[in-house]
Amino acid sequence: MMLRGKTVALLTVVWAILFLTVLGISWGVNRGMLAQYEELALRQEFGRAFNLLLVERNHLAQLATDWADWDDMYDFAATRSPRFAATNLLPTAYADNRLNLVMVCAADWTVIHRFVGDYKAPEKEWNLPGCNVSRLPPEHPLRQAAVRSPNGFAGWLKTCRGVWLLAGRPILKSDGSGSPNGWFMVGRLWDEAEQKQLRNIMLLDLRLAGDDAVPPPLAAAVRPGDGNATPDRPAEHLRFITTANYKKVVAQLPDLLGNNSLSFSVRVDRALNAVAKQSQFVLTVGLLSLALISGVLVLFLVHRTLVCRLEQLKSEVLGIAASGDTGRRVADLGRDEIGILADQINQMLVLIEERKAQEIKAQQANRFEALGLLAGGVAHDFNNVLQGILGHLALAGRRPAVAADTKLGEHLRVIDQAARRGASQVQTLLAFCRQSRTEREPLSLNAAILETRQFIQHPFSETITIDLDLAEPLPLILGNRAQIQHILLNLCLNARDAMPQGGTLTLATRLVTRDGALVVGLTVRDTGHGMNAAVRQQIFDPFFTTKPVGQGTGLGLSIVFGAMRELGGGIECESTPGGGSCFTLWFPACPPF
Repeated sequence: MMLRGKTVALLTVVWAILFLTVLGISWGVNRGMLAQYEELALRQEFGRAFNLLLVERNHLAQLATDWADWDDMYDFAATRSPRFAATNLLPTAYADNRLNLVMVCAADWTVIHRFVGDYKAPEKEWNLPGCNVSRLPPEHPLRQAAVRSPNGFAGWLKTCRGVWLLAGRPILKSDGSGSPNGWFMVGRLWDEAEQKQLRNIMLLDLRLAGDDAVPPPLAAAVRPGDGNATPDRPAEHLRFITTANYKKVVAQLPDLLGNNSLSFSVRVDRALNAVAKQSQFVLTVGLLSLALISGVLVLFLVHRTLVCRLEQLKSEVLGIAASGDTGRRVADLGRDEIGILADQINQMLVLIEERKAQEIKAQQANRFEALGLLAGGVAHDFNNVLQGILGHLALAGRRPAVAADTKLGEHLRVIDQAARRGASQVQTLLAFCRQSRTEREPLSLNAAILETRQFIQHPFSETITIDLDLAEPLPLILGNRAQIQHILLNLCLNARDAMPQGGTLTLATRLVTRDGALVVGLTVRDTGHGMNAAVRQQIFDPFFTTKPVGQGTGLGLSIVFGAMRELGGGIECESTPGGGSCFTLWFPACPPF
């Protein structure tokens, strides 16, 4: 069976299983699963609501910590300066943090600053019994909470006005040194408006209320708890209340003194139950009606997203195999498994191409090695011939008859110059073959360029203009004058051949920084026909030439490349078709004396 047939069969089986599963689940909901789901959802909503209480408590605790660790607050608790309270303990700060209670006590529990009121209207303070005292007595709940938690407290407490969220921290220096200098306490009244705001934020019905058995105000005597509650966890026993319209869970929370004096409840409407009963029939009919449509749609999507892409991948791989072109690549098919497979195929093609390139380089290296040995031997023999010619020319020049014959002497000097240039070419070829090392001396690159210009003026046509842009002063470079002149001559003649209709040849020198070192740069730029990228990558390969047979050997730029490497410099080429060519050479500068 083909992939398409297997896909259709597999999806049909999966769709049938899913259809029967959904249908069975829908019947199971009506038989009892819905009730379990409602209880689970209610527990989750209760957890969300309780986490919100903890977030509010921790936020208030952090606010009390930030104020209590303030060095100016530490000094205020010691000096009780009214100026500090007038400039820092402002009603605007209470309103920004929604604080209904702010109290600063000294180390002896004397109240040195107090605010109890509505933060929306701070000018109207509340006459809250138990708070309007000059010194907190030992039985005061806030003082008892501080004694129970000497490092700070945060939690809820019931008063005659309702449930309060309170937090307190000992007043310390910001670096933690010294002993506590008193207590800083803040509170927020969790009245109906506050709880309504939280209900709107959480999109659920939560309520926090005090146990009616706790006498007001700020009662210290509360009924004992069952021992199962902590400030961060409600009592293990949750009481569920179910009616026709809603489900409700109720739990007791411990207050600041560790007593379960608070009642926390969350209510969720049971609209889902009624909707489930009404939609059972519609769901069954809808599943049967959508069976054919969903099946066809899924098959279409799978065919488009899976089968078609696999067929495309297969076609492209077969095309690459048929053409044998490992430079081709499979198209990007995304980031899934099929796309990863396509990337791996491309990586395999890259490895095959790299291995072919390495094999070609190895073959070229072997050919170049053999060519170097052959050229070296020929160059040595030719050098011996030239040395013999130069020796006999020297002997002939000493004869009186030759010295007396001016015309003959001129011919001998021309032969001597030609033989010496040939010897220089042989030395360059030996250097390229790495069988000889050219003697180098400090010299001026600008001077070598000016000398070379005299040689290249004659072979250039009148339609080619030579521009010199030589920077002065330039440091000397370490090189061989004949070798550098040969480099310049090769580059200039190539530029001449690239401008058969005429143009401009520019020779420019500059002092530049390359890889953190000062080098002398030479730019040889022409306005010829230029080169494409494929040609530009091979111009320094031996015996590569674009000239017709008989007009070029392909060794000119190879010898230039080898000579620059021997001099410790380098060469780069930039060229575009129709935009001319630019060769950039750099020579290491001689160190100063």
